[in-house]
Amino acid sequence: MALIKCPECLQNVSDKAASCPQCGFPFAQKTEQSLPETVQCLECKKIFPFDDHVCPHCGLFNSQKYALLEASKSLAAEPRRSEVTTVSKQLPSPKKWYQTWKGLLLVFFVLGIFGNAFNDRSAKPPPSPQEIAAKQEENDSIDARTYAKMYVEKTLKAPSTAKWPNVLDFGVAPKKDKKGKRIKDIWEVSGYVDAQNSFAAMIRTNWYVQLQKVGSSWVLLDIKSW
Repeated sequence: MALIKCPECLQNVSDKAASCPQCGFPFAQKTEQSLPETVQCLECKKIFPFDDHVCPHCGLFNSQKYALLEASKSLAAEPRRSEVTTVSKQLPSPKKWYQTWKGLLLVFFVLGIFGNAFNDRSAKPPPSPQEIAAKQEENDSIDARTYAKMYVEKTLKAPSTAKWPNVLDFGVAPKKDKKGKRIKDIWEVSGYVDAQNSFAAMIRTNWYVQLQKVGSSWVLLDIKSW
């Protein structure tokens, strides 16, 4: 006979007792009474005695016996309280990435980048009328060079042989009247080009073009070459 502790009063009690003699706590029924007499083999599906270690028909190890014995021992050792409700404790669910301190730091960092970019953009003052006019004049000077080259190229005998300097090297300036006052939307462009003449000789030609901007187009007013 072995002694076990009563789960209610923690006194030593015989393992064969149906209940604790001190507090009356009922013990689990004897495992022998809840165990089956026979089992079905998991391999050949034939019935054989529960106490056999192996199936006498196919030799498969009787794992069911030891599984049921362990389960019976666990049930016998588990305390049962009729007046106390046991509340199972659930493990907390893992935190999502944005609920950790690293995730929060990442969120704040990204928000800071967007905030600084927005502040920089909003803090930049709008361009002044002078800046807008200067930018427009720069764009017009580039367009004037481009259209002047196009008009000069149409006058060449062999345009495919033409060798041009960099278009930014062309001379360009807004046209002025006799009083030195600038004439709106009229530009003067000058430069040179090396190309073959009618006799296939490569010669250099100097040229001068006067253009007027009309909307988004450029109209040829005058062209000279020498």
